[in-house]
Amino acid sequence: MRTEGDAILRDKISIKLSAKRLACAINVLLIGTASAMASPIRLPSGIDFTPTVSADFLYDDNITSASAGEIESWIVIGASEFLFEANDKADTYTFKYGVEKGAYLDSSKDNYVDHDVNLGGDWELNSRQSLLIEGSYRLGHDERGSGFSRGFGKGLLEPDKFSESGLSTTFSYGSEETRISMDASLGVNNLNYSGLAKADRNRSNKYGGVALFVRLTGKTDVVAEVAHWRIGYDNQRVAQPTLDSRETDYLVGVDWKGSKSEANLRVGLRTKQFEDPGRENYSGSRWSATIKWRPVSYSTLELSSERKTEEVQRAGDFVDVLSNAVAWHHDWSDRVSSEIGYGLEKSGYRGAGTSKDEEKYRLLNLSIDYQLRRWLTMRGGHTRIVNGAYEDILRYQRNITYLGLSVSL
Repeated sequence: MRTEGDAILRDKISIKLSAKRLACAINVLLIGTASAMASPIRLPSGIDFTPTVSADFLYDDNITSASAGEIESWIVIGASEFLFEANDKADTYTFKYGVEKGAYLDSSKDNYVDHDVNLGGDWELNSRQSLLIEGSYRLGHDERGSGFSRGFGKGLLEPDKFSESGLSTTFSYGSEETRISMDASLGVNNLNYSGLAKADRNRSNKYGGVALFVRLTGKTDVVAEVAHWRIGYDNQRVAQPTLDSRETDYLVGVDWKGSKSEANLRVGLRTKQFEDPGRENYSGSRWSATIKWRPVSYSTLELSSERKTEEVQRAGDFVDVLSNAVAWHHDWSDRVSSEIGYGLEKSGYRGAGTSKDEEKYRLLNLSIDYQLRRWLTMRGGHTRIVNGAYEDILRYQRNITYLGLSVSL
């Protein structure tokens, strides 16, 4: 079936650390900024080719997310994406390559080049069975002051670099006409940071899950999900018990879609069991909810809430995360659209010596898009980030103003 509602099943297929980079900050509010309408170029053998190029000019007043002695810089970010898609009757094959280069005009040590490769095949085995296989590889970075360098990013000579690879498969049974349908997924991801000093960050994540959908009406599905992850670290941290663990989600929920609104809700339990008895096991509530309301066709209000756990980057056993967000997207005309969004994330660090380690991350984003041509979009906006933490060195404020163009043939 593979609906929006089963996305929670695969929330840990990707184990890339949340660096709270600019791109993550802008997109965390769930409604993406409008982009130019791309028309694919038809190549021989029925392959559709869609190239996209974008350029952004930014001013960031705190590029290392520092609590004091902030470094500001103008930044130029250029990105290209090349999508190849082929269809063989009901089957679809995709290949996508993207590259992004960031140049910091006032801090060259923060310059970066990221690469992304994605492969996918979606086969319709018969009218009720389908198989999706996806693979990915990324060469990326955590900007200074994010991820494992939070609080001391200015001391790094360059951003932390990593490679991430993943493979996932989903077998689906059912169709729009069947009352009961099912998704079964398997996946594995590997995360590796460059440098021997960072070897204790490297880990793998093996995943499996099943989601069962029962159609109540034409608009409503009741869902039951079970998902399991095995998280294994390549190296143990010095003088600490291993962080290897097993996580399991037991969830029930509902997917509903009407003419002007839609909702996806999952609630249940997450358990986390550590391999080493020196770390205390965890059992707590787990939920994910998204509500979209379109009072008119050109305006969308979206609310989201999620509670989950994440792998720890500093001291402790894990992070208990609660996030809430609201975003409003409005099309003022065929060419002009805007978005305003606010997000709040609370993180509690659990484990020995972390009883009062709480952190609040707030984000406000304002943006506007102007579609100059079908293939050309101009965008601009402002993002403000305020991070309140249990240690003074982790608290910071950050403002990012940006102007950019997207070109799609």
